[in-house]
Amino acid sequence: MQNSQINEVEDEDSRTRFDHFNSEINLLSIKIILEAFKRGEDILTVGDFIRNAYWKEEEIFGEIYEAEEFSTTEDLVLAQIAHIIEDFGIGRLKMISVVGIDELRNSVIKKAIEEKDARDIDDLIQYYSWILGEIYGLSVQSGEMQMKAIKKGIADWKYYENRVDFEVSSAKDGHIYIEPLGIGEIVHIAAPFIEIKVDYKNSKAEDLNRELRSFLERFADDKFLDRLPIYRDKRYHFSRQMENFVDYISRSPLVNNRVNVPSEVLDEKGFEFVKIVSYLEERGKVRVSDWKGRDAWNIEFYQTPISVESLLFDDKVEEKGELNKKLKISLSFDETKSILRMGEKDVKIRKMSDQYHLLKIIFEDQEEIGKEWFYPEIAEKYDHEANFDDKKFYNAAYQVNQKIARDTGIRDALITTTQSVRINSEYLR
Repeated sequence: MQNSQINEVEDEDSRTRFDHFNSEINLLSIKIILEAFKRGEDILTVGDFIRNAYWKEEEIFGEIYEAEEFSTTEDLVLAQIAHIIEDFGIGRLKMISVVGIDELRNSVIKKAIEEKDARDIDDLIQYYSWILGEIYGLSVQSGEMQMKAIKKGIADWKYYENRVDFEVSSAKDGHIYIEPLGIGEIVHIAAPFIEIKVDYKNSKAEDLNRELRSFLERFADDKFLDRLPIYRDKRYHFSRQMENFVDYISRSPLVNNRVNVPSEVLDEKGFEFVKIVSYLEERGKVRVSDWKGRDAWNIEFYQTPISVESLLFDDKVEEKGELNKKLKISLSFDETKSILRMGEKDVKIRKMSDQYHLLKIIFEDQEEIGKEWFYPEIAEKYDHEANFDDKKFYNAAYQVNQKIARDTGIRDALITTTQSVRINSEYLR
C-alpha cells in the first residue's frame, strides 16, 4: 500500500470510519440513516436495512461466528446500526420499540403454517411455540405499560397499545442492551416490527455528509485499490467499475429516464453499487428515490442515453443554465399545498413542519423575497412567546436545501450561515 493511502486511514477513529465507508454493507446503512435525517425522519425499522439478496449466509456466517454474540443476520444488523451512529457521533439510539404486536403474532403463525411441510413437525412446533411465547411476553408488557399510564393519569395511554418501548442502556460493545427484556432472539423474525428512534446531532450529520463526499471522490480517483472492502477479494479500477455498471444498467428497461435496479445487484462483483450510485448522486447525475427500497431501487438518470461519458463528464451543462433561467422567472411557496415551486420543479414539504414554517415566513412578503433572515427574526414570527434555539431553523434550512437538491439537482438554493438564511440571488428575478 502507498504511504498516502496509509496516512489517510492511520488513526483508529479514521480507520473505523473508513471501514464503514469501504464496506457496502455499512455504507448502505449510512445512506439510509442520512436519507432519514435529511427527510426529518427519526424513526426507522430494522427491516429497512435488510436486503433479500445481500446478507447471504455464506458471506456473513464467518462474522457472526467470530463475534459469538449474534445468532442471526438481523441481530448483527441491529448492532451495526448502533455502531455506525455512535462511531460517527451523528446521534444516539434513543429507543427501540416493538410495534404491531398482534400483527407480528399473526405473521409468525402464518410463517409456521407455510413451513409445516418443509421442516420436522416436532422441531417446528417447539421453535414457533417458543417464538409465540416471547411475543406473548411482549403483549403482557404492553398491557402493563397501558395500566401504568392509566394509573398515572396519562391521557395518551393508548400509545402503548400493541407496542413496547425499550430504553437503550448500552451499545458500545457490539451488542445492544435494552430494558426490561432483550429482543435479540426474535429480531430475525420481527425485523419489520422493530422501530429504532434516533436522536440526531445535526452538525455531526453534516460532518458525515462532507466526510462521505471526500471518501467518494478519493474512491473515484482509485486511492483505495489496495483497501479491499469486506467480502470482496478484488477491487477494479473506477473506470472499469463504471463500464461494468453501465453494462449492467443497459440490460434493464429504461422508463421515463428511470431504471428499477433489483437488490440482487449488491451481489455483483464487477462494481460496487452503493459507492458508484452515491458518487453519481453527489455529481447530480442520478437520483435514488428511496435508499430503503427493499426489493429494488428506483434510479432516475438525468442524462440519456446512459453511458460512461454521460455519467462522468459535464458535456451538457447548458441544461442547468436553462433550468436556472426558468427559476429566475418562477420561484414560490404554496403554503396551502405545502409545495415549493422552482421553475417547473415541485418540492414537497411536510405541512406544519419547521421546514414549512421557515418557507412560509421567507415567502410571506414578495418585496422581501431576497432578504437575509436571521433566525431570531424567524423565531419571533413563528411564535413570539417561545424561546427557540437558532439551531431549530438552521436545521430546517439545511433539510430544505437537501430536499431541493434531491428533487431538482440544485444544491445551493438557500444560502445559510449559523446566524441566518436567505434565498440565493441567482434564482431570483
